[in-house]
Amino acid sequence: LRLCQPKELNQLFNELKQQSSSQPNSRPWKSFVDALRSANTTDGDSLLLNKIVSGEISNNMATNIFVIWAADKVPSQTILEQMRNTVLKSMEGNANKKTVYNHALLCFGAMVRRFIRNERIQESQCVLPKDKAFHQRNVENCREYKKYILYRLRQATSDEEKVICLKALANVGSIESLPTLQQMLSNSQSTAVRVQAIWAFNNLGYQNKLQVLQTLLPIMLNHNEQTELRMA
Repeated sequence: LRLCQPKELNQLFNELKQQSSSQPNSRPWKSFVDALRSANTTDGDSLLLNKIVSGEISNNMATNIFVIWAADKVPSQTILEQMRNTVLKSMEGNANKKTVYNHALLCFGAMVRRFIRNERIQESQCVLPKDKAFHQRNVENCREYKKYILYRLRQATSDEEKVICLKALANVGSIESLPTLQQMLSNSQSTAVRVQAIWAFNNLGYQNKLQVLQTLLPIMLNHNEQTELRMA
């Protein structure tokens, strides 16, 4: 599969999908989707995302793909762009895709963090200034991905939506989200939202220990705060 061109991958996908039309959970069909995900190529990943958007991959299978990717996927910038511009935006507000969207957003956050980390490793190994600049630009471009999650958080109307967005921010682990997290802690009346905002600080301490301590210590030491918040 790693050697196949996009057109060949799509043909294989369609042939197996047609064969399994009478048996949606047939082993060859599920095995092919798993193999395509395991191939870990940009073309294969892009095809999977296109088929998720078109509905040719079921919600359960799509959710499973995002759960696995969230654990270890180091994406290309092409896949990050497709995740934000096509996959996530196509599912916004779709009640039938709510679970898939939530897992896709969490996966997106985790992949952004790994992409940034990988680019910084690549940059540290470069000798030529132009190569270093290339990877630096890639990291800078990730600000747009972070802005999308922050935008979704601002648009969230329910505590459940806010918690998912905060989890995605935690997966990104960017110090740029600190003001937003502080605002959530100060303004939200929801215990669940405030607890998740605190957990989102987990990956920020090594980036700015002082600001994190200045935010969380007063909560921990305040005996008037809820026990759940102080323990978080």
